Amino acid sequence: MVPIPSMMGKQKTQGVRGAGGNNSEHVLGGVVRDGRAVGSFALINVRSLPKHKFEINELILTLNIDCLFLTETWARPDSDSDFIEAAPTGFSFHRVDRNTGRGGGLAIICRSEFTCTWNSASHIPEVCEAMAFKLLLDKSLVFEGLLIYRPPGPVSKFLSIWTLLLEPLIMAPKAIILGDFNIHFDNTSDLLVAEFLNLMVVLDWVLKDGMATHRAGHILDGIFTHPEEELYLSTTLLEWTDHALLTFKSLARQQPIIPIPQKNLTRSWRNIEAEPLKVTLTHNWNDLKTSTLSPLARFNLGIKQAMDSLAPARISVPRTRKKPNQPWFSQALKLLQRKYRQKERCWKLSPREAERVELKLAFTKKPVGLPNRTILHGKLVKQPTLLESYLEPLMILPLP
Repeated sequence: MVPIPSMMGKQKTQGVRGAGGNNSEHVLGGVVRDGRAVGSFALINVRSLPKHKFEINELILTLNIDCLFLTETWARPDSDSDFIEAAPTGFSFHRVDRNTGRGGGLAIICRSEFTCTWNSASHIPEVCEAMAFKLLLDKSLVFEGLLIYRPPGPVSKFLSIWTLLLEPLIMAPKAIILGDFNIHFDNTSDLLVAEFLNLMVVLDWVLKDGMATHRAGHILDGIFTHPEEELYLSTTLLEWTDHALLTFKSLARQQPIIPIPQKNLTRSWRNIEAEPLKVTLTHNWNDLKTSTLSPLARFNLGIKQAMDSLAPARISVPRTRKKPNQPWFSQALKLLQRKYRQKERCWKLSPREAERVELKLAFTKKPVGLPNRTILHGKLVKQPTLLESYLEPLMILPLP
């Protein structure tokens, strides 16, 4: 379906946060297979997809977005036609609707080259709506994460179930959490906001910096990743919604431009003793910041912190074999040895009498090009044979 022109209205880019570059370079471009970026992604609180389906269609085509995450779709079970019109040709949609009441709803519209699997991770719409997803490109994991919408209400109820939602992502290699949290992340003086951000830091999650995501000047929409994950992030205001559009790109470490040699990590397991390990595990288990986690998640987190503190991972240096100190083994002896080995291989491949005789002659005759006798310190000496040259190269045998 051809989108209606000029539906997006005027856009105002507030800035680019992350790894650098200008806004047009990282928003446009789509899937990059042979470079570092694996796709162009975006997050927006659409506030009624049936009402803004044509704007969504044009937004995806204009900015060349590969995967769009939507919150507050306000969709109903009979809204398939609206999603079909919102998704351009070559895109598929995945949705979780709110079954009761008004509002809510989550959806993912992604390019057909991506494989998206999902399930509904939360069934408490008045506290939090969560959509757990796994995004793959050419059978390689791009992201595994959660799409969140938290309706306005007490943050304490949200914190009571939040750690349970994060448990499947503890061991995920590339994880992301994004959505509309309805939490003023810019108001760090609020005790509940500070508690939530501190909990995320303890669980090894960081909020990617960005500009205000709401027209009122607050940061309500957020993207959480692990500290080592790099994102190109920018914020763009649109006229037809009061929430800003967050666009970002991820860096694919599995497809670097310049091949980087893999570094093997090792731990000094001998440094781990029973008593310090027991003390560290007990301290991590009694930490109040992780008391809301399940016992299995607390144990895994405690083991990881104990290993990092008692036996931190280090880059192992490969051992190189030192060549033995053999100053007598000259280049001439090396050539003689090579010729003998050639004769020996010929005899082993074809154990005939002629090969054996030739091997014996090659082993006992004098080196080629050298005289049979020479004068050393005024004495007439015999030149050593090949065997004598190989075994006793520094010994000069006098004539009988």
